[in-house]
Amino acid sequence: MARTITILLSISISCLVPSLTGCHQHDGAAMEAALTQYDNGEISLAKIKAQKVYEQGGPQTSEAAWLIGLCDYRHGRTTAARAAFELAAASPDPELSARAKAMIGQTLLDDGQPAAAAVQFEHAWPELTGDDRSRCATHAATAWSQAGRDDLATQWIARSTQPASPPARNVVANHSMQATPLASNGPFTLQAGAYKKVDGARRAQAQLSGTTSRSGIGPASIRTRTDRHGGTLYLVHIGSFETRQQAIAASRTLGQQDVMVVTVDTSS
Repeated sequence: MARTITILLSISISCLVPSLTGCHQHDGAAMEAALTQYDNGEISLAKIKAQKVYEQGGPQTSEAAWLIGLCDYRHGRTTAARAAFELAAASPDPELSARAKAMIGQTLLDDGQPAAAAVQFEHAWPELTGDDRSRCATHAATAWSQAGRDDLATQWIARSTQPASPPARNVVANHSMQATPLASNGPFTLQAGAYKKVDGARRAQAQLSGTTSRSGIGPASIRTRTDRHGGTLYLVHIGSFETRQQAIAASRTLGQQDVMVVTVDTSS
């Protein structure tokens, strides 16, 4: 497997001094910054920052590899994403490892390898909880069906309908993995909400229809993307703007509507 992530063979001098905790705290802050950039749609910048954290080593390495994989996947680089997810799958954190295995399965399914994908979903399933566990079973069933193993697909369909245990955290192996990068004519838009359920996003979109029509900005739209945990977020966006100042000015036409200016990743 070709590795797309450079691993430094030496550690910076600052991390060799007794204040190791300080280095880890710095990595944690850098990782949080990378996650925030990812959540704001700044995918390329998030990947650069996550790569730096990965190259430093330390306790954030697996999470950095996970985020690198998500960034590559968002850009359609399934082979590179799979390489990063394989690194994250080695994490001692069973939840993160399961997320990574589920995403490896998704990349394999995208690349036309359903049997191999099904195995990854099966490996991820035991460590997932709640609806995430059910969705992972559904993906395993889909993969086995595409591989021509209807007997195994039937078994996994049955598992997908079993009562789900309460979720521990927002861990997923669902169709959010197929979410497309945000598209826009300009790099800025107004975000009126981010929802885990599409019904919530649709209600918000409907409630905004009158306000947006009066403002002249245009109707609200719903886009999907993958969050930092691999889950689907349904984003309610209004308008497309060339500059942040234009977006801010447009937000003032929406009265008391709570919106935030976010950037849209336009790199390829």
